[in-house]
Amino acid sequence: LLQQRKWLTRPQNFDNFMSALLTLFEVSTLEMWSEIMYATIDGTSSGNGPVRNNSPLVGLYFLVFIIIGSFFLLNLFVGVVIFNYNLEKRNVEGSTLLTSVQERWLQLQRMILAFK
Repeated sequence: LLQQRKWLTRPQNFDNFMSALLTLFEVSTLEMWSEIMYATIDGTSSGNGPVRNNSPLVGLYFLVFIIIGSFFLLNLFVGVVIFNYNLEKRNVEGSTLLTSVQERWLQLQRMILAFK
């Protein structure tokens, strides 16, 4: 009464290129990254079950990837925010905190400094 058993692959895996890209993207967002790292460390060849701490150097790869990937995503986010801020600042041409009288005074001061 023995039953043939088969190991199932996790949704996050490195079996093909697209799955690997999606898995690395998920790791870069820090979503369940530690579970993916531990599953990858325990991974063995195809069709075999996991072996605890089979590839410990994979953990170092994940840590380096997270540090570099997180900095890249953070810099990308900050860059987009600053770009949009500068774009809106250029569109407004002035400050929304100044009244029209203060705006005219500021323009007058700029004109006086331009003549000096």
